[in-house]
Parts: sequence; C-alpha cells; structure tokens
Amino acid sequence: LVLGGAFHEGKATFYLKKKEKEAVKVALEYCEECKSQVESKEVYEDILYRVENLLHYWIERVGKNDLVQYKAVEVEQELIVPIEGTDFKMTMRPDAILKDKGSELVLILETKTSGFSHRLTSEAVYYGDQATAYLWGTRKMRPKLNPYAVMPDVAYWNKTTRDVNNIQFIRSDLVFRNEYQTEMFENAMKQLF
Repeated sequence: LVLGGAFHEGKATFYLKKKEKEAVKVALEYCEECKSQVESKEVYEDILYRVENLLHYWIERVGKNDLVQYKAVEVEQELIVPIEGTDFKMTMRPDAILKDKGSELVLILETKTSGFSHRLTSEAVYYGDQATAYLWGTRKMRPKLNPYAVMPDVAYWNKTTRDVNNIQFIRSDLVFRNEYQTEMFENAMKQLF
C-alpha cells in the first residue's frame, strides 16, 4: 500500500509540475511519512528502490508522452457527489482527468500498481465499481467534461525480482459505462444506503 500510494503521489506531481525530480521527491517523502507502517528496514528500503524506479521508467515510457498527448484537466481532485433522493454523498478522488489534445475526448485515468498479475489488476478495473463510480460522479459533478471512458494505467513489477527489466506499464482496454449503467449504479447506492 505504501508503494502504491507513493507511486500515485509521484504521478500526480509529474502531471502537475512536469518534472521527474519533483515527482520522485514527493513520492519518497510520502514513503518517509508512512515509514512507521512498514514492518522492517529491508522492506522499507525495497519500497524506496521500487518507487524511484517505477516512477522513473513510467515517466520515460508513458508520462512524457502523456504530456504531449493530453492536457491534465484535474489531478487528484476530490468530488463529493450527492446521491439523488437521499441525504447521502459519495466522495471520490479520480487519479487524473485527461483531455486528448487531438480528439478532445476526456478520459479518467485509474492508476494501479501490481507485483502479482497485471492481467488480474486490469480486469479488476474493467469489471469493478470504481470505474463506474468515477464515470457517474464525474459526469454528474463535471457535466461539461462529459468523460468518455476510464483508462486503466497499471504499473507492474513482479514482487519476486528487483530487475528493472521486469517493469511493464499496461494501458488495457478503455472502460465504458453508458447512462443506463451509471443510473443502475446510483440506484444500487440508494438501496445500499
């Protein structure tokens, strides 16, 4: 969890500041804040090594291209979404909302880290409620953006190796949810609450 949180913070910083040095600094500071949650010095040092390398290679292979292709509309902005017909609200924080500079399509980026299986991680985003919630909430609270889909962004590095050649970044199929599906999601939330 510390590694995933640090990677998220580093990516967000890169989208906002556009500098690798700043992104890595913020990610490592996050690790330092969470140090007491880590079970041993060896595990903590491994997290630092992985965070710094994952961020570096993500920036080189994906992040720099994203800055060319997309405009970051919002990064880690909290949305508080009222659930119609109730007094309840759902809070969410999409990792990034990106607008394609060519097509003008708006995508919600969902970042995941995995040391086990990038396929299972991508499938969890594709079939999960989080993508549905992000599309529902963003469409409701940012109607002018009208997001097209959620784009899974999986950073995979097998936890059994420290070899940086094992790092992969996978952007699997876009996750689409139509108006009917997001209405059904909201109705399910009403019933749950």
